[in-house]
Amino acid sequence: MIALSLVCLLLALIVLAADALAGEPVRIGRQRQLFLDDFLIASASRLTRRVCRIEKHPGNPIVVREAEWEPLAYYLPTVIRDEEEGVWKLWADGDGSGVFYFISDDGIQ
Repeated sequence: MIALSLVCLLLALIVLAADALAGEPVRIGRQRQLFLDDFLIASASRLTRRVCRIEKHPGNPIVVREAEWEPLAYYLPTVIRDEEEGVWKLWADGDGSGVFYFISDDGIQ
């Protein structure tokens, strides 16, 4: 009975949150947006969603191990362009040994 009450409460909160969000526009500012779904798109005509093929950089690996304590491989990288600082930033899991952070002016070096 308690579990059913919690489910009902959760559903009610979801409905209330959806109603609250439906009335207010989402403020995205001047940032670029990645549209993988239609969440931020009110309407569209004569558009085609296209995902481009991934191309490896010919200089791979881009992050090269330089010291014994560095991991052999990096996984789950996240890369962003910091427009304020004018640099590329990369965070990656270092083969289970922690999270590593890299900064690059051009995204390659």
